[in-house]
Amino acid sequence: MNNNELNQENTQLDGDGNSSTEQPTAINTSPEQAQSSIRPLENNREDSMPKERKEGGIFSFIATLVIAFLLVQVINLYFFQSYKVFGSSMYPTIHNSDRLIISKISRSASKITKKTFQPERGEVIVFVDPLQPDLQLIKRVIGLPNERVVVGDGRITVYNNENPDGFNPDDAPYGKNLPVTSGNIDITVPEGHLFVSGDNREGSNSLDSRNELGTVPQENIIGVMKVRFFPFDSARFF
Repeated sequence: MNNNELNQENTQLDGDGNSSTEQPTAINTSPEQAQSSIRPLENNREDSMPKERKEGGIFSFIATLVIAFLLVQVINLYFFQSYKVFGSSMYPTIHNSDRLIISKISRSASKITKKTFQPERGEVIVFVDPLQPDLQLIKRVIGLPNERVVVGDGRITVYNNENPDGFNPDDAPYGKNLPVTSGNIDITVPEGHLFVSGDNREGSNSLDSRNELGTVPQENIIGVMKVRFFPFDSARFF
């Protein structure tokens, strides 16, 4: 029974009292009964409705929190995840304490289709450190599987079927402000691996494929950097 129905009852009772002159005894001799028949309805309505609403509100709030938590987990696992950078191995492209958004969409799609995920040359990726699996590193893709990568004389040269005479991957726009590339290595990237490098290449500023890190298994890739959203004055897409 809703409030409107309750009001209609009261009105009807009052109407009977006001309009019925043929049965005055029924009204005058039992006013307490009339009141008792109304009050329990009012009391029940006052006591039960707020309680039901309160309980429903709590359950709704908890359900909203659970759904939001699960949604965030799904997004972080398969679509996008935010990261905070520690260190300067990617300077000047990325600075210490920068906040980034990494896309996992292509990586997730490759798992569904059971194909090997291969980022494009020049993209900045996040991956599990093959030497310390509890760490995640961020570097730039330089050499792809089966390519020959030579580091020497302050530069990187990549050789493949399309470029038998070699080319410098740093001729891309990202390479304009990079420091001199230190190191001396000549390696053919194994199948299923990538040759990666930090952008801060002078001296020992970056642990990467030019030194102790070695090539990175493609299965270790977590995602590709897409956005820097903090600091706000240097926010941009990649």
